[in-house]
Amino acid sequence: VHPCEKIRWTLGGDGTKVSRISNFVIFCISPIDIPDAGQKTVAVVKTSEKYENLKNACKPLFDEINELIKAGSISVSQSRTVKSECFLTGDMKFLLSVLGLKSATADQCCIYCLINKSDRTKFERSQNYYESSKLKRTIESIEKDSKKCVHGVLHPPLIFIDLDHVVPDLLHLTLRLTDVLEKNIFLQAKQTDVRSKIARTAPTSVVNKAKELFRKCGVSFDLWETKEDGKVDNLTWTSLSGNEKKKVLSNLPNLLRTSDIFNAEDRDKISSIWESLSDLLKQFKEPPVVDPHTTLFDMAQKWISTFLSYRQVGYQKCTPYMHSLQYHFPYFVKLYGSLSKFSCQGIEKNNDIIKKIHHRKSQRWDACKEALIVKKRIEISKQEKVHRSTRPYLKRNKQYWEEEIRETRGTKRAKLCESND
Repeated sequence: VHPCEKIRWTLGGDGTKVSRISNFVIFCISPIDIPDAGQKTVAVVKTSEKYENLKNACKPLFDEINELIKAGSISVSQSRTVKSECFLTGDMKFLLSVLGLKSATADQCCIYCLINKSDRTKFERSQNYYESSKLKRTIESIEKDSKKCVHGVLHPPLIFIDLDHVVPDLLHLTLRLTDVLEKNIFLQAKQTDVRSKIARTAPTSVVNKAKELFRKCGVSFDLWETKEDGKVDNLTWTSLSGNEKKKVLSNLPNLLRTSDIFNAEDRDKISSIWESLSDLLKQFKEPPVVDPHTTLFDMAQKWISTFLSYRQVGYQKCTPYMHSLQYHFPYFVKLYGSLSKFSCQGIEKNNDIIKKIHHRKSQRWDACKEALIVKKRIEISKQEKVHRSTRPYLKRNKQYWEEEIRETRGTKRAKLCESND
């Protein structure tokens, strides 16, 4: 146990598709104030991220977490108790499921306030507008609304934690916002090709030029078409990881300005949107010292204003992540400083490790148990700095391996070559 007066730790979760028919939900804990502690896997469940499945499969885990949150302390020995503070983090889908809310497409899907999705474009409201008692959610109000199924709440929360301790994830914010910007570039490129009557596969098509721009950012990127309603009309492209998104954010604006993909005005507008977003996301990792809440709120408000003012396809919608970017992320920076300490990047890495274990080191009889055992063995080996040597293999019967095996295989080959005649 780290010698400190209080242990602050995060509980994170995420669902991952490990095969064509199997989904895992992985729960991890991580101490915030202990450097290089890493993510500790506490549960692996073979299910989807639906509320009913999580409630039935993870009841013992949720009961223990709720007890720890209520007690506010952890007994580390018979004579010693340490105060603890729990934080919940994850992507929006996971947090909505655990808290009993509807999906991100619902009218009132925000975790922290009662905004309606038709009001998200009203970005000119003050920074404390959604902190008022009428619009702010609490864990008690969610439990109360679950009885009548109102305000976007379907079920009582599985984890009873103060919403000030439910910290949104900066990694998924980056992924979802850049997804929107990528989609808008390709939709605009596709429309330009349609107006110019240029085939998408033609070397001079704007879609192909946009694809080459992303490749110049140093990432592996490709485009293809998918069928919908029997027509080949939908563009699909490579899903980029967090590190690849960072490369695109830093390199694409300059490449876009020097290209001939759109007219000069459109290139400058799109480049400024990408650059402003990159600068804003950096501020959440290293927030300003003086009044970070107001500074970040103003930067986010300016970015959303620029985004919505661009009169091209895809720039008229304000997503739930954009609303959180302006009204809720700055609030958490004000409370806890840099949001890097709550990042889900370690959880995503855990997902990759669990997938590899499932496909390479599991017999699939009890896949979750086998994955958890191997993962814990890896964690303990790293913690204790123990190197696990490979098991030696001894050929017990040297005569078989030197002589008999050749004779046996020679006989089999001869039988296979024999004619049925």
